[in-house]
Amino acid sequence: MRQFGNMWLYSPRDVLAVLECEHRLKLEHAAAHGLVARPPQGDDATLELVKAHGLRHERAVLDELRNAFGVVTIDTPGHDELALIDAGKATEAAMDAGAPVIYQAVLLVDGFLGYADFLLGVDLATGAPLCDEQGRQLYEPVDTKLARHAKTTALLQVACYADALVRLGRTPRRVHLWLGDGAREVVPAADVLPLAREYRERVLAQLGQDATAPVPLWGDARPACGTCNWQDHCADGRRAARDLSLVAGMRREQIVRLRAGGLSTVDALAGAGDDLRPPSMGGDTWARLRAQAALQISGATSSPPLHEVFDPTGLALLPAPDPGDLYYDIEGDPFAEHGAGLEYLHGIVDTAEEFTAFWAHSRAEEKHAFEQVVDTFTAAASANPAMHVYHYAPYERTALTTLAARHATREDEVDQLLRDGRLIDLYAVVRRSVRVSTESYSIKKLEPLYMGEQLRAGEVTNAGDSIVEYENAVAHRQAGRNAEADGLLEAIRDYNEYDCVSTHRLHHWLLSLRSTTPSAPAALSVPEERVPPAAELLAERLRESVPDTDRSPEQQAIALLAAALGYHRRNQKTFWWEHFDRLRRPLAELMDEDAVVVLERPSATEWAKPTPRSNLARTVTAATGSTPEDVGVLGQQPFVVYGPPLPGHLEPSADSDRATHTGVVSLDATEGSVSVVERAPKGSDGWSQLPLALTPAAPPFTGPLEAALGELGEQLLAGDARDAAWFQLLTANAPGTDLPRTGDSVADITAAVAALNHGVLAVQGPPGTGKTYVGSHVIAALAHRGWRIGVTAQSHKVIENLLARVVELGATVAKEPREDGAPWQTPKKLAEWMDKQEGGWVVGGTAWTFAREGVRAH
Repeated sequence: MRQFGNMWLYSPRDVLAVLECEHRLKLEHAAAHGLVARPPQGDDATLELVKAHGLRHERAVLDELRNAFGVVTIDTPGHDELALIDAGKATEAAMDAGAPVIYQAVLLVDGFLGYADFLLGVDLATGAPLCDEQGRQLYEPVDTKLARHAKTTALLQVACYADALVRLGRTPRRVHLWLGDGAREVVPAADVLPLAREYRERVLAQLGQDATAPVPLWGDARPACGTCNWQDHCADGRRAARDLSLVAGMRREQIVRLRAGGLSTVDALAGAGDDLRPPSMGGDTWARLRAQAALQISGATSSPPLHEVFDPTGLALLPAPDPGDLYYDIEGDPFAEHGAGLEYLHGIVDTAEEFTAFWAHSRAEEKHAFEQVVDTFTAAASANPAMHVYHYAPYERTALTTLAARHATREDEVDQLLRDGRLIDLYAVVRRSVRVSTESYSIKKLEPLYMGEQLRAGEVTNAGDSIVEYENAVAHRQAGRNAEADGLLEAIRDYNEYDCVSTHRLHHWLLSLRSTTPSAPAALSVPEERVPPAAELLAERLRESVPDTDRSPEQQAIALLAAALGYHRRNQKTFWWEHFDRLRRPLAELMDEDAVVVLERPSATEWAKPTPRSNLARTVTAATGSTPEDVGVLGQQPFVVYGPPLPGHLEPSADSDRATHTGVVSLDATEGSVSVVERAPKGSDGWSQLPLALTPAAPPFTGPLEAALGELGEQLLAGDARDAAWFQLLTANAPGTDLPRTGDSVADITAAVAALNHGVLAVQGPPGTGKTYVGSHVIAALAHRGWRIGVTAQSHKVIENLLARVVELGATVAKEPREDGAPWQTPKKLAEWMDKQEGGWVVGGTAWTFAREGVRAH
């Protein structure tokens, strides 16, 4: 935001401020009028690293587009007014001339100034110009982002460029985000333009007001603060005002509730009586936040900080120490491997604080290092059945499961480690049992309590430093400066070793706190030797004939099927790993997770039988901080989480005192509340305990799909599948016949399919080109000839849309019941219906329909 002649210029960053933090917009407006001093630009090595990677990604895209289509580059104009005007005119001239791609486009219109990474004027697949109905060339904005997912802020930014193009008379059809991992997100411009226009009007409304310095001069902490120039300014203001955000574990919505009740400072909260508790805040939450505020006040000048054990339950869950215990920490670089990330260092110390480092500087080395780490844990568990692996915060557990899925290796070993409760997150133990007079519970804030004179020092003192120094080391290595690279890697190694040692000493400090608390570790046994499941054994047999590289199409098809045999198992393991991880984490931490709905002030009806023959059921109602959309993500039958003392039919997991119940009959949500109907197990009289939270429902049962894939694998090993249509599809073989080209698409495709000998014919085309029309006519024609045809897709809506057209053409069509009034037949037992049919017919269903044994036999 700045003065431009007699008008104001605003940028996408100003529009984003409406979404991210309107206080920033007010500060920028005030600073532009000289009412507030802009903060100095400090050096931030991590931010500079992000910028460097972003520029590298942008240039890689530039090279790709330049080689494919040619690119017109607009010179960067800086802040000179005439140069800005010239750059805007040069961009419009490039569009008028039909440039295929415009780089660093300057969009200057009605006070808006935006620098679009690219304006795309051609179709990427064909190279043909993008034109409107009148034949005028269109342009679609492209923004390159390091992120691996399309964020709302990124979509709003590219929508701002689309809005500018509309006002320049070149309405785009789509907007593009090209992400750091190579993925491309394409969104219809009509879906995002209304938001850009609404937020643009709010910026203009701010500019139309008299500039004033906002009161207070600082804003609330938000996720966007990390990239804001005003973050230190606001942080200093919050600290001077003793704002509630200084209370460790305080969330934004809790701050809003407390302020609404007249509590706005740490001191006010600490001294508040129960009569000031917000009606929407649970009693446990209120007590926890007040106690934390009070301890921070009393320990403000204490060194080391004050601490107290407020709940011995978490300490009691700590397993007894064992000579085989290990302490684990990972260093990762999110920018490595073209933005896909790399876990480049795994560190482990034992009880004697002997350190072992496992390095990885490439994706292949990452796999090898991961395997070494898991093998180390597995061997240690075999030698010491009561050992555990300790870490701080969830990153290490999450990284292990991610690496197992990424590299499709050591999955069962990781699964066994988790099932046995080997991995213990000490952060969860601290948050559940110990209160400390610090504003943060990072391990570095706790170290004064147990590290004494060995508090960390050195060049690398935090994770951000380690990423920057690792990137510098990689750059030195690539330039042949090996000595400099080795020095930086040694500093990172020392940092990682310190983290492992710190975790070890934190563990023993926590053990010392429970000296008066009886230990109740979960019983562990030596894991039995794992017997690989049938699908895994079948996959191994298939892979025996497949080389690692230089595969023929047939070998690649075999490898694809072998990988598919384990897909459902791998996919479900990821869910269960996340599920049990949630049970181990503090409830206060789960409140910030989108996939969890925490229940506040729950109440329940008495257990009763809805019908004389049904199990007992009850209705639980509770307040939440969630919208109906948030609750809907959980599914209709989510897990219900209970804490101690658990209902009699539930058992805690190996390293958690919480458990989940699956008997949900129905779930209804309104804004800020839920109603859950629970069903008790057969023979149960119900229980009095009330649930704590809801977590996502289990993934669907995939047994039939796995069995169907297994049958295909057995066919392949038996030599009976080389000519099968599914194998031809995997090999991407073209149809073994010349395709008719008479101009009648229906007749041509019908004849081509009829001439196939177990091959596959692909029909493709963009939306609106008649695929449904042609497909329905081809299917009906073949059914009338006596063919038995299956129609499948990923959604019932797509299937039913096509089936309705086929029914209109007179074919015999069936699909299992889904909704009343369907135009097709809806047999209760589809396989029996198929047995009774004479002549041709059509059956529709998802993969689950065709994978059932009785159906796939046809």
